[in-house]
Amino acid sequence: FWEKDRHMEAGLFDLFQDRNDLVVVSKLVDQWPFGTSRLGVDSAQWANIDTYNYMVAEEGAEKGREVIHDLSRSIYFRGCELLVTNDEKKMRRTSSKMLKQLKPVPEVLGLIRKFEARHGKLVNRIGVHIRTMSVRDEFKDFDPEREYGLESMERMEYWRSKSSLETFATEMRAQLEADPKATFFVSTDTPHVIGKLKEMFPGKVENMPLDQEQMCERKRDAACLRLALADLLSLSRTKLFLGSNFSSFTSMVLKYGVKAWRRVGIEFATE
Repeated sequence: FWEKDRHMEAGLFDLFQDRNDLVVVSKLVDQWPFGTSRLGVDSAQWANIDTYNYMVAEEGAEKGREVIHDLSRSIYFRGCELLVTNDEKKMRRTSSKMLKQLKPVPEVLGLIRKFEARHGKLVNRIGVHIRTMSVRDEFKDFDPEREYGLESMERMEYWRSKSSLETFATEMRAQLEADPKATFFVSTDTPHVIGKLKEMFPGKVENMPLDQEQMCERKRDAACLRLALADLLSLSRTKLFLGSNFSSFTSMVLKYGVKAWRRVGIEFATE
């Protein structure tokens, strides 16, 4: 199931190439909570599907409800945050395997090829993901407290404050002290951060085209999400990944399989 919403304004095949063995439902006839729709879909049709909804603004949502990893059943998960599971390692392996079976559209792969042709292989760089924009600044068309719940929003704000430019710059300096030849590929939700880092580390910092990233600030349409996917895949190819904690973007990079990683507040800047 892949329905567009304000968190993801792109269809699956806007990002990944079509496959004959993959069935995608882009619009459900039934409505949440399932089995209560007046459109002829009853609860019996969902008997073999375990349903989970973390969208606290929606009726019947159960945010944080544990997702049971059971390959004999199907799962419908609706949420804008990472799921909670009874077997995190197994779920991570399963989702990672499935992710890698999806081939990005040519536009995404073309961005990565163009970057490497100009700046060299990503495997020789350190990847950096800085998720620092305030949740309240990020979304202007809805109330994030109602969308995420007060507890989650405060937790996001805490970790985004930890993912500051200064904190990452300190870690990047430490990496350069260990290897003066090190270079960085940077992805961020705040475009001016890249300009600041390029001033601080001349000749050491590169990114996807800055004009495109500025154009995509606070946007989640198909074109911008293709750029985000190119960033994500690029970070996953780096030799060391410096990520932001409590970020689904950083978590996706880890699922794609980076060689080594350090997260702010966990492996560095722990005070």
